[in-house]
Amino acid sequence: MKYKSAADLFNEARARITSKVQEISRRVVGDESVHDLMLSQTNTGIYLSCHCFLASEIPLAKAHAITERRREILREAELDQ
Repeated sequence: MKYKSAADLFNEARARITSKVQEISRRVVGDESVHDLMLSQTNTGIYLSCHCFLASEIPLAKAHAITERRREILREAELDQ
């Protein structure tokens, strides 16, 4: 039986998490909206940073509401499962 390295396990987890973040973002914000996605392991869990594109005609208050909703869903999601 071949064992996976820690790096392989981390890369697999990163790929799963990235996929889930993109899926959630597509549902909340729209297709192809996520860019500059960054994941880091910390002592307390996973640090996630990402940006999203929104249509320029969306009012700023609505854009903030959309991104806040995405943030709430991402926090509730079990990204590392």
